[in-house]
Amino acid sequence: METTEALVIQTLKYGDSSLIAHCYTLRHGLQSYMLKGILSAKRKSVLPKSYFQPLSLLEIEAPLQPPNRLGYIKEARVSYSFQKLPFVIVKSTMALFLAEILFQVLQEEAQPNPDLFHFLKQSMIILDQSDRIGFFHLVFLMQLSNYMGFFPLIENEHHPFFDLQNGCTTAVAPTQHFLEGSLKNTWVTLCGMKFDNEKTIQCNKSDKKRLLEQLLLYYQIHLQRFKMPKSLPVLHELFQ
Repeated sequence: METTEALVIQTLKYGDSSLIAHCYTLRHGLQSYMLKGILSAKRKSVLPKSYFQPLSLLEIEAPLQPPNRLGYIKEARVSYSFQKLPFVIVKSTMALFLAEILFQVLQEEAQPNPDLFHFLKQSMIILDQSDRIGFFHLVFLMQLSNYMGFFPLIENEHHPFFDLQNGCTTAVAPTQHFLEGSLKNTWVTLCGMKFDNEKTIQCNKSDKKRLLEQLLLYYQIHLQRFKMPKSLPVLHELFQ
């Protein structure tokens, strides 16, 4: 048995009373666990179902399984107790959106990456605690791209275009997939943003929507299996 911190990414129902939990762990990277009987009303599970909400932060005790094998969790404890995330509709919707993205992205980063884990953990705590979350998802996605190896190159930020395909600013307009004007300027600003200074972004609702769509397109270009999140329309509706 080994103890590790874990971020719950997604759960899938298995049979009538069980779940499969996909978690990103500090020590072993992406792991999947069978949670037998956790949904059963007759049999009290030793693992509460509430522990396995999207983006929950846990400390788990589990044996290390071979690759592509389902493991099991012997014990689980909440390592950080959310105060707002599950109860505030804007934050819980944001959590579902980010969890859907992470489920795709972390397939590309299945191995242990302590820096990535600590970034994800701290990001979720900030999302829970922050009063302002209007640009959180944009800052999060931009910073996450750094851990995935395709953070934008903006050494020549005065160039009028940003080429999504090549991930850099350019003086010549690409044939497709590029940003220009105010959207390109906001993109460059976003590259240097942290969660604690996101309020310095000047962006109307329309441009904010377009910026998110371009960020997701950027992910789609640089990650082969990435697809547009199904929860995107719900997030857009929430921020109208």
